[in-house]
Amino acid sequence: MEQLVNSQIEIYLKPATNQITIKGNPNELEEIVLCNALGQNVTSLIKQVITDENQLLLDISKLNTGVYYVKSKTTAYKVLKQ
Repeated sequence: MEQLVNSQIEIYLKPATNQITIKGNPNELEEIVLCNALGQNVTSLIKQVITDENQLLLDISKLNTGVYYVKSKTTAYKVLKQ
């Protein structure tokens, strides 16, 4: 197994714009998956925009209100979309 340098990511939710900003190591940002509260992968319903190698924007405007989980290679965050 390869240990990742700086494997943590930071997530910022912008409710007014329905965007999630994810900052972190480019290795972590390679595999971002979004799941709903039932554990279903809903990544195909969102648009991912890479702003630079350390930042990714997720457009979650097409998703219903609820709890979602943002998962990277080593981290998972719970996000509430209102």
